[in-house]
Amino acid sequence: MSTSRRRNYCCVVGCQTGYSRVKNQPKLSLFGVPQDEERRRLWDQNLNRADRPLQVTDAICELHFEQKYILRQYVHIIEGREVYIERGKPELRSDAVPIIIPHLLKCPDEQPTPEQSTKKRAASPPTCEDQPSKRTALQSVEPQLRFEDCESARQSDNAFELEDVVRPNDHWAMHKFRHYDGIAYVSASLSRELVSIEKTVLMNYGTDRSEVICRTYVRKTLISEKVAYNLEDAKQVLDCAESLHPCRGAGSSCISCKYVRKVILTRKSYLKRKERRNSVSTKLRVLSQRNKRMATRLLDIAGRLEEMRANNANVADKILEDKISSLPRKQQASVRACFQAAKQTSKQGMRYNQEWILECLLMKLKSPRLYQHIRKNEILMMPSNTTLKRYLRSYESAFGFNQAVMNTLKKKTASMSDLERHGGLLVDEMKLSEHFNVTASGQIQGFVDLGEFTKPEDKYQQCDHGMVIMFVPFAGKWSQIVGVFATKGNVRGDILLKILMEATILVEQAGLFVDHITCDGAPWNRKMWKLAGVSASSKKINGAIQHPVDEMRKLHFISDFPHLLKCLRNGLLQKGFATPDGLVSVHPVREAYLLDRSVRTLKVMPNLTETHLEPNSFEKMRTPFAFQLFGPYVLRGLAFYKEDIERRCGSIEATQLFFSKIQRLITVMTSRFRAEALRPASTDVAFLSNFLDFLNDWESFSDNKRHFLSESTAIGFRVTIANTLSLLKYLTESVGFKYLMTSRLSTDPVEHFFGIVRQSSGCNAHPSPDEFLITVNCLSFYNLAHSVDSANANPDMINALVTVHDRQGLKVTHKKIDDLISQGNLARSKARLPRCQKSLLTTSM
Repeated sequence: MSTSRRRNYCCVVGCQTGYSRVKNQPKLSLFGVPQDEERRRLWDQNLNRADRPLQVTDAICELHFEQKYILRQYVHIIEGREVYIERGKPELRSDAVPIIIPHLLKCPDEQPTPEQSTKKRAASPPTCEDQPSKRTALQSVEPQLRFEDCESARQSDNAFELEDVVRPNDHWAMHKFRHYDGIAYVSASLSRELVSIEKTVLMNYGTDRSEVICRTYVRKTLISEKVAYNLEDAKQVLDCAESLHPCRGAGSSCISCKYVRKVILTRKSYLKRKERRNSVSTKLRVLSQRNKRMATRLLDIAGRLEEMRANNANVADKILEDKISSLPRKQQASVRACFQAAKQTSKQGMRYNQEWILECLLMKLKSPRLYQHIRKNEILMMPSNTTLKRYLRSYESAFGFNQAVMNTLKKKTASMSDLERHGGLLVDEMKLSEHFNVTASGQIQGFVDLGEFTKPEDKYQQCDHGMVIMFVPFAGKWSQIVGVFATKGNVRGDILLKILMEATILVEQAGLFVDHITCDGAPWNRKMWKLAGVSASSKKINGAIQHPVDEMRKLHFISDFPHLLKCLRNGLLQKGFATPDGLVSVHPVREAYLLDRSVRTLKVMPNLTETHLEPNSFEKMRTPFAFQLFGPYVLRGLAFYKEDIERRCGSIEATQLFFSKIQRLITVMTSRFRAEALRPASTDVAFLSNFLDFLNDWESFSDNKRHFLSESTAIGFRVTIANTLSLLKYLTESVGFKYLMTSRLSTDPVEHFFGIVRQSSGCNAHPSPDEFLITVNCLSFYNLAHSVDSANANPDMINALVTVHDRQGLKVTHKKIDDLISQGNLARSKARLPRCQKSLLTTSM
């Protein structure tokens, strides 16, 4: 593209605008050719030059454009009216095209002779269709056309002549403009020897020149705009303008008025900001009046405060109950505690509601710092730590199955639907610190306690683990702790099977339905599976047994899927796998990580670290690291750096296929939302069936067990996937479920519960047995007291859980028996023994 300067003359054939040889020509605007090639080609077609095409440096004057394409004014909207401001330099609209070409409208038959006068001549008639040869000849000759010729060609076929419009009276005058094809009818006024234009009607032709646009201005302000098609319409516009009577405030002010107004405003602002000079006596009088007003206001506020205190003191409890009746029950308890504390001069010795005590206990267990912050700043009225400890000691807590919890659970499930009562049992253990605790009664706590399943040889061993059995439904956000046990290490498989069977029977008697039992892949859990008859191989999978309560149902055994995935990850990092698709190894992932680590800008695998590829013993227990290793970022990195990795490690197709299958398996087995749930006859069900076939093909392909999963992991995958499909079929066909969220089959709720227990112990990661037992019982009570969506927890249920029993009578009976035995009166002591046993049974219930 040429960078030459734009020409200063019109390039249209026959136009003399800009030529120095033409004298006394009007000053017209020149517009440059568009830079866009498409628009420049359109202009070239309209100009129809045969000698050369249109160039970028060419220019075209305003005579060859219709007036609607030329922008001569800026248009602004001020207070709903259009205000026009003249442009310093006219511009073209973006869609402007030169369409007024003089040599196409008028073609002279012969060139004028030198003797002819060029001052005024008549234009030759236009030729509509010329022959090609004649047209070429005419184009080669430059006709001496003038500005008046172009104007006469442009004013043909008009609606009517603008000069013929009848004026309303002699006060109206017609005015023409040099570079404007319209006419202005003006009405002026004379005031103090100054002439000012009051009204103006500006008329010009429209687009097709068959209509006339009439704009009415009153003192430079546009009043109306109409279209006239004949002389009568134009006359009506002038008559309408004549009938207007503008007020003296209309129009824009002159420059002098603007300057005067600016001076006045400046003076006003100066006087307003000027510091007043007051005398000392005036200041003293103002200050005394201010003090008097403030004293009066303080007396008024004090009187209102005393009145409000008197009204609050007279508010009866019934009115308070009516005011807070619309609040939720827990908010009502907090409001009652706050009002009760406001009535007392001292907070010591204050009694609290049973339900409020339970809520405060749970808040302290979840966040001790937040509890102290709320209590210290008196945001809510909460009991002290001493009061909470006193209530905690009063709970009848013991290891094993709590009969009070079972009875209360039966009352709660009576108002629940069948879909909300179906679920499964989750069992897991956590580490406890070895610690003995001596109670006030002289009882030693901290021994192994499995309830009635405790062996005589284990009865006096110090416990170091706590086992929890929890019921989690398929539908709903609630869960319930069924039993808690203190163990030494792991529980033997035969004893664990008996405990789970008893837990299943008790939960079924409480009104719930146990459809599965989930545990991790520990050896004692696999021993329990074997004793129950659960087995799996490439030929047969037996993952369910007959239900101990209902012969028409089955009890499914499921292994925790996150634990299985960690075992698979550990095997991959240790030895790799030999699958039917090829050798699967972690080396390609490590190479992709090294390549991605060298990038300093955007990374393909931002979440992958050294911890994922070389975890230590503690990091191998972290479930997120295993999930992220098979995540989408790793697959993306393998695909992105595939060429570089294959040059170093060979083909990685088998690794990519294996990682994509595991990622799909994670998505299917950890669904937490309705959209991701497992549904019958879906692609996810077909994928699980195909994955079982893949395990069988993988096991038969590998020549030895070294390149396959461990026996425990393989059994866990087969039983878990098969029982997941079996549960989906049972729940959708027999119970009425539409889908199954597979995350409910893992032990994540128990792990979350263990986190709360560890947090309640403060900085100690491993709580003592008595702390573990108290925390578990409190959370167990809270789950029962917390109402589900379709059930209510009545006050009787809460009182049955958190009522502080009066053990004073039992202590007196124990003392009398001790005195009788010390005196040697065995007969009377034997007579009082049944009464003591009865009191003990009543208290434990």
